[in-house]
Amino acid sequence: GKAAFQVSELALQAVDLLLERAGVDARRLGRRRRFQRLQAVVERLHRIADPLLIVACGFAVPGFESAQWLAWLGALLAVMTAYVRVLGVSLGLPTDFRGPLAKQQRMAVLTGACLLSAFDPLWQQPGLILWISLIIIAVGSGLTVVRRLVGAYLRLQRRGIE
Repeated sequence: GKAAFQVSELALQAVDLLLERAGVDARRLGRRRRFQRLQAVVERLHRIADPLLIVACGFAVPGFESAQWLAWLGALLAVMTAYVRVLGVSLGLPTDFRGPLAKQQRMAVLTGACLLSAFDPLWQQPGLILWISLIIIAVGSGLTVVRRLVGAYLRLQRRGIE
């Protein structure tokens, strides 16, 4: 379970790095449209992978009754961060990737927790690190949603749209 988290997150990060490099090459070679289609596919995969990894983390935590609902809450709020960002763009605002727990930070928390959980036998509470990471993800994602919504509202207000 925990190894699957790590492998899938590393794979997604590798795809992101390849896309970043491909984006530079696509702009240089004038193949922007093909690259944008590829970016859209990868964005959809992230919208599926993020909640799946977070929810799976909740099921991997033994002995913490709140882990599963924290995972579902974290997954919902993680998806909402993306939808709030896209909502702002659809209203003509610049893309807002602000955190405190945007996708990269969220996955860094989950990856770090998976790596640290290798030391679970040293603690008296197995799963404690993953449980704490679920709390961080839920709270941080909630704060990110609020921050992006407030930011979009203020930008729209400055433009005279309420």
